[in-house]
Amino acid sequence: MESDVKDKVARISDWIERADPDSGPMFNPPATEARRAAAEAQLGLALPPSARDLYLLGDGQPLSAVCLWNAFRLMALEEVVEAAAFLNDFFPGGINEENPDHAPMDVDAGIRATWWWPKWIPVLTNDSGDYLCLDLDPTAQGQVGQLISYYHDETFRRVEAPGLDPLLADIVGDLESGRFRVEDGMIEAVRT
Repeated sequence: MESDVKDKVARISDWIERADPDSGPMFNPPATEARRAAAEAQLGLALPPSARDLYLLGDGQPLSAVCLWNAFRLMALEEVVEAAAFLNDFFPGGINEENPDHAPMDVDAGIRATWWWPKWIPVLTNDSGDYLCLDLDPTAQGQVGQLISYYHDETFRRVEAPGLDPLLADIVGDLESGRFRVEDGMIEAVRT
């Protein structure tokens, strides 16, 4: 594997197992290379190396798993393809045709000021229509592969992490700091 995703996933899974032994598996069984390649073909986009590595370790998370980041869980590749197809069809050219007069987009530097963009790949979901997306076509101030938030009924878009690898590193650091616990299926800070 080109990144150290395997180590980070193992550390996250081990921490969850210790913190909440009844939670069940943190990740689904791995995707095959053929399934990953098929998903990329359906998307018409190549996943960044860290995302490829992650999906070859676990093809998303079970619905019952502890959320990976805030209230967001890693989507299975099939869900990724379905969500991307829906969003690309529903917002052609990035335009919210249902509400073309929405408030101006409020985006962080590096993100396109559009409702949706065809080169955003949703990879984490809160199962309420909101996603963290891999941004494969940022503006000049952005970074290819940055993780951005997409909230279906909001006009803001934020860079949540410079990429999947840094997000996983932040999660590992948070978990191993001793300042977090599992509560109601989510990882939360311990209040002191």
